[in-house]
Amino acid sequence: MEGTWNIAYNQYDFASPVSMMVQQGEWIWVSVRPALGIEVIRLILKPDSVWMISRPSKNYWSGTWDQLQKSLQLDLDYRWFEDALLHGHGSLIEGLQRARIEYPKAGSDSLVFTKGVDSSLSTVSVRWGKFPAKIHHLSMQSRRGNLDVEYLQSIEVASVALPSKMSLALHAPGHKALLRMHWKTPALEAVALPPIKIPTDYRKLKLGF
Repeated sequence: MEGTWNIAYNQYDFASPVSMMVQQGEWIWVSVRPALGIEVIRLILKPDSVWMISRPSKNYWSGTWDQLQKSLQLDLDYRWFEDALLHGHGSLIEGLQRARIEYPKAGSDSLVFTKGVDSSLSTVSVRWGKFPAKIHHLSMQSRRGNLDVEYLQSIEVASVALPSKMSLALHAPGHKALLRMHWKTPALEAVALPPIKIPTDYRKLKLGF
């Protein structure tokens, strides 16, 4: 997938071409390259790990989803991101059905529920779109931050409605990030995950949330 991301993080704000490759259920590879095709940030999401490499600052972070969840206190994992990027959280709707959580009654267009039994885990609110099986807006809230996802546009690809225009807004102590994604029509082809190589002079970041 090729597209454009508008990224605002604290005092930084820029737009950049982005490439993304996905092997469903296995990995998501993202390359941010704002100038002359030169990569500045690479993200690799796998079911058991998260990788982030920043070329300009020579920093990287790698760890498990459990470490990321504890830092943000938001119930995020690989499946959550793959579901958001490829299916508009269609799997979340299926999960609600399996959990016997009913759709909103006539005249209502929202639903609020808590994931897990620990009060520190996320409270999730959903606002439905025009069709019963489509989420228009999703919000996750915890004691340390919140994440809002807005689905603005979709495109039909191989009989699947792929979110082509969406935004993610993250608020955490001392951090504020807004990511707006706009994807072109993707190419369907066989791809392999490029090797993950961290240069020896790169420093590992500490999570600052």
